Amino acid sequence: MTETPAYLRPFVLTGSEAGEAEVERVGEVDVYRPAEPGRRPAVLFVHGGPGPFDLNVFPRDWPLFEGYASAIAERGLVGAVVDHSLVLGMDRLATASDQVEAAVGQLRADEQVDPERILLWFFSGGGLLAGEWLDSRPEWLRGIALSYPMLDGPADLISATEVVGNHPDLPILLTRVGHEQEAAATSVQAFVEAAGGTSALRIVDVPDGRHGFDVLDHTEQSRSAIREALDWAAKILLPDAPGSAARARSTRSTTPRKSSVTTPAQTSSDQLKTTIPAPAAATTRVNPKPPAVVPAVEAVAPAVEAVVQAVEAEDVPALPPLPAVPVLADSPAARVIARQLSAFLAHDLEAFLSLYSPTARVFLADGKEASGRRALREYYGPLVESGTAWIEVETRLTEGEWVVDQQVLHGASAQPIRSIVVHRVQNKAITEVRHLA
Repeated sequence: MTETPAYLRPFVLTGSEAGEAEVERVGEVDVYRPAEPGRRPAVLFVHGGPGPFDLNVFPRDWPLFEGYASAIAERGLVGAVVDHSLVLGMDRLATASDQVEAAVGQLRADEQVDPERILLWFFSGGGLLAGEWLDSRPEWLRGIALSYPMLDGPADLISATEVVGNHPDLPILLTRVGHEQEAAATSVQAFVEAAGGTSALRIVDVPDGRHGFDVLDHTEQSRSAIREALDWAAKILLPDAPGSAARARSTRSTTPRKSSVTTPAQTSSDQLKTTIPAPAAATTRVNPKPPAVVPAVEAVAPAVEAVVQAVEAEDVPALPPLPAVPVLADSPAARVIARQLSAFLAHDLEAFLSLYSPTARVFLADGKEASGRRALREYYGPLVESGTAWIEVETRLTEGEWVVDQQVLHGASAQPIRSIVVHRVQNKAITEVRHLA
């Protein structure tokens, strides 16, 4: 009989303690929603890596992370688990960092999440990604949890140990195990010493625990440590909540879920040389034209199909004529693009980027291409954060996963810039954008 891989062993909390929650898969993130209505604080669970060479189930489908996310939802918070590329190898650290950043933005843009109350929870090798968050400490970051973390990594990463004292008021929880690998134990001890005994650092010790104790060691000591960590997170994010009493449960989705990690193309700053014109003098933006009556989809589908076929063939000579009446059509894809436009108009770069897949590709009218979140941030950042640029959508066509906008960009140059922009939306994330004119 084949032995169950360690990563597929059951979570040490079982039954009512583990909880059940509604689960929604969006791109590379699984979101576990509590029964309580309204906006709730959220915890993003970040797995480690590299994984075993014969890995065939990716981390968000492991009982470990399903258990943690369900248990946090049971405490009235939104739980989320992101699949990132570190599980495929240490050479994917930069890509994994981008994917975690994208997941944070996606989570903060979720309609059921309070974007100002987020906690990041790193496991094992995922601890290598914690340094940049300890260093930058955005206002919405209310705490960081580290479970049996690896903290010593490549020199080009921000070391968590070097920056742990930068924000002494940031709550940090460290779960450390007694039977840790020597190198990891040494780095954890250095981290504790660098923290300097700050009251913001809380340590949960599992003296008899191994690395991965939350699936390997089914003991009361393990369960007690996990409860303490979960209750700490709930108290940080819901300081007025009484204790850690379980809340009403909802039924977890039984829809089969397939997980896959895709690795974005590496894009250096030298690959994207597009210059964005300096914004014009500050202007006061008023709402664009009110939406007109939306024609039936059947009336616009031929035009959309013609554009899509031209885009796929990468041969766009002359666009078919668009309807004369402004169209702000509705569809699941169009709603994603509408949220993107709202984030642009609010000059919220993180919310804007959160709607893009980590592997999104943007094809510009001059033939250049931006791929991956680093390139998208470099391209869109100055424009979104300028405070003066805004977009007016004159016509919108939608068909399936495609959304075609006839739009006008104001405030980015002396004269308005007119263009046709084709978006592709898959799994509630923008995967492709083409500027045709």
